[in-house]
Amino acid sequence: MDIGDLSAKQIARAQAIYDAAKPFGADATKAALMTAAAESSYLLYSNDGTTKRSDVAQKWRDLARTSMDYEHDAVAPRQPASTPEGAWDTTADSIGHFQQRPMYDYGTVAELMDPAESTRIFIRGSHGGAGHTKYFLQSPTDMTLAQRCQWTQGSEFPTGDNYAPMETVADQLIQRFGPIAPPAPANWWPSWFIS
Repeated sequence: MDIGDLSAKQIARAQAIYDAAKPFGADATKAALMTAAAESSYLLYSNDGTTKRSDVAQKWRDLARTSMDYEHDAVAPRQPASTPEGAWDTTADSIGHFQQRPMYDYGTVAELMDPAESTRIFIRGSHGGAGHTKYFLQSPTDMTLAQRCQWTQGSEFPTGDNYAPMETVADQLIQRFGPIAPPAPANWWPSWFIS
């Protein structure tokens, strides 16, 4: 993916992710942009609740379906009728830019459909950082950035190979949007940042 491949809508969505991530520093910002590129191509995904996965109970499908009530750019898991059943159905109850899952308490549907809040959840965790979900700021720093994205997301690509190619577009977006200052200490974060 290259910045020239992105539509005006995708650039605007990437800008919202960048703005929310920037206070957390350069690594967090770049990781958020890399992850959103891989997970959603900077499109805000709702979920129509039609997954056939047996590990997603009906109540979570129904909850995911409520994401259709929010502004969105695309819908998952809609696929062409010709796609073999089970070959594409990996979205479960995932929604938003980061394909976060309400089933695992990443946040409310409203939070996950909000580009800024879902970005903060990716970086500092759910429930203002008090939740039990994995988040980028706790990822091991001796890993590559792509591996740290993978550690946070737990995708089906254990080495982070799906995130590494997105480093170029993340760098291009950061260059376009502007420099990133070092993050403020956590005890200086405003309350809206952590709540």
